[in-house]
Amino acid sequence: MTAVETLLDWLKNNHYYIGNDLLEKVEELKEIEKQQIIDAVEWGNRKGYDEHTLTCIYDEDLKYYNETFNKE
Repeated sequence: MTAVETLLDWLKNNHYYIGNDLLEKVEELKEIEKQQIIDAVEWGNRKGYDEHTLTCIYDEDLKYYNETFNKE
């Protein structure tokens, strides 16, 4: 289950109103999330990584994430 799907389930389980606008936005976000996952796998494949070597690049990826998205 993706983060977007988890959030939608949480909203439903806590009886928040889920209108059509929100459902449309969730579908859009799920597509974005899907493309990000595909892009990440393709990037890893181009770099020569596979599931057995991913742990060695965790620090590099965490640094990239923090520099790009975690701007506090």
